[in-house]
Amino acid sequence: MGKPLCLISCRVPPGIAEGLSDLFEVTLLPPDPCLAAPVASHADMLLFRIGNAVFIHEKYAEVAGETVTRLRERGMTVITASGPRGEKYPFDVGLNCAVLGGAVLCRKDSAAPEILSFCEARGVPAVNVRQGYAACSSLFFGNSAVTADPSVAAAAESLGAEVLRIRPGHIALPGYDTGFIGSASGVRGREIYFFGDVDAHPDGGKILDFAAERGMECVSLGDGPLTDLGGMMIV
Repeated sequence: MGKPLCLISCRVPPGIAEGLSDLFEVTLLPPDPCLAAPVASHADMLLFRIGNAVFIHEKYAEVAGETVTRLRERGMTVITASGPRGEKYPFDVGLNCAVLGGAVLCRKDSAAPEILSFCEARGVPAVNVRQGYAACSSLFFGNSAVTADPSVAAAAESLGAEVLRIRPGHIALPGYDTGFIGSASGVRGREIYFFGDVDAHPDGGKILDFAAERGMECVSLGDGPLTDLGGMMIV
């Protein structure tokens, strides 16, 4: 099959995309016209993966046919989600869910009903958090989480996860006051990729130590501050 597939925002700087192309088959996600422009092409706003299933909103699937094709070529089952879709919170967070261990973290009253039904049918706990941007807000790997969000941290700890709480802010997101650590990173196997320099974050040293203690290698994909680019989906 060759290189793993990496789905990232079409707004990712060319240098980062080129660096990732050495490791992955990079596919740039087109913007969703239903979402606010700064985050309209962010992977964690557009797609949710659990196992071999990937959820995509039915309206976005109409403009992201190449994405659907690429996912199916990689053996993924693509499931279209319905429900309200719009620029304003909470109508933009239907797919902003995260897998931690054997559970899914999400704001249940805003999550796509198809995701909740999928979890219920398979006995996967859907754990409610107040943070609608569950995937954006936190970096998850194995049974560990890095987050500045107290509700996600508490939910993760209730599941027995090891949690590093970092200070909020210090992550760039053009158009907003701040971005999130989950959207400034991506995980594959034992590697964590950061959009920007993790050392530029005031808790960068803690993040590096926390990851290393759990056998993870951190890779900074650029200089300067961490930047929220919507994370990445690697298949």
